[in-house]
Amino acid sequence: MTAKRILIVESNLYFKNKISLNLMREGYLIIESQNSKEALILLKQYSIDLVLMDFQLPNSDDWILCHHITENEDLPIIMISDSNDEKAKLLGFSLGAEDYIVKPFYTTELLARIRVVFRRYQKNSIVNNHVINVGQFSLNPYSREVHCNDNHLSLSRREYDLFEHLMVNQNIVFSREQLLDSIWGIDYAGETRTVDTHIKKLRDKLDPMGHYIKTVWGMGYKLETL
Repeated sequence: MTAKRILIVESNLYFKNKISLNLMREGYLIIESQNSKEALILLKQYSIDLVLMDFQLPNSDDWILCHHITENEDLPIIMISDSNDEKAKLLGFSLGAEDYIVKPFYTTELLARIRVVFRRYQKNSIVNNHVINVGQFSLNPYSREVHCNDNHLSLSRREYDLFEHLMVNQNIVFSREQLLDSIWGIDYAGETRTVDTHIKKLRDKLDPMGHYIKTVWGMGYKLETL
């Protein structure tokens, strides 16, 4: 089995070295970053399986990194923070965190949380490893790949999740609020118009088949059976 590669985003050198050493002892491959700006560069250079980041409040760079990962990457985030405040935790999850751990903590707890996230993330991605076919579209939940007329489509994490939801529920109309709850999570605090933006991007990438994602005026969106 290929070793999982974890990107650690942490400015505290001592703390980062301690985490890195313990994770390497468990067989993980480690990429280290001093800050979120550097992490964005490393994400383009390496194939990363999980991001372990020290989440500072407020820090716009951390927000940008989280937004980039949730919109463009297909990997989980575990946030490490000094804040045990409930609002801080909710913010972390709304920004895309799979888990949130408060300092100080035992290394054994961190390792356990990482294993749980990997298991949960793999389970959510596999969905019994069968290909879903709807007309000219085919979707493989295991590889998270989408094809249209045998042409591979490059979708972001959110675009893929949105399209999969519409495919497995074809001909069912979903409101923006329902799609936000299902894809972004019930703690998402952004605008409902983000659904419109992602639908537009999906249609553009599905061209010339994008028109099969129908707008039902006053209600929401659906994928019409081809």
